[in-house]
Amino acid sequence: MAKFPAIQDSGNELMALKMTPMIDVIFQLLIFLMCALHFRSLETKLETVLPANKEITKPLTGVNQVIITLTHNDRNPMMPTIKLDGISLTNYDELTKTLETISNSTREISVLIEPQKEIPTQCVVDAIDACNKAGMKPKLAK
Repeated sequence: MAKFPAIQDSGNELMALKMTPMIDVIFQLLIFLMCALHFRSLETKLETVLPANKEITKPLTGVNQVIITLTHNDRNPMMPTIKLDGISLTNYDELTKTLETISNSTREISVLIEPQKEIPTQCVVDAIDACNKAGMKPKLAK
């Protein structure tokens, strides 16, 4: 049996326990659990799909309206086919430049974004960012 040193205190014998081995074991378990734990990485893109278009918002009277259509692209789902009033554009930078040109020539303009049913939300967010860079506040078709 293990012998523990006795401490005399007013006639009662108290046993003193050595805590160092217990603390060592706890720290070893803690280090093991930290090494064995795998953290999940946060995803940067939202994998959601927008609902289908049911109505198209009508432009305000006396205000020109530009419609941005986002159509599903089978080759690259994260880069849809972008059309600005029926004119095909290659990327969001070209969309921004075209919108800046339109905004310089026309004072009051309304921008409407019409995403197709299967378009990922990230593509719509990119189109909204392109409009914001051009200094326009877009609306989404319902």
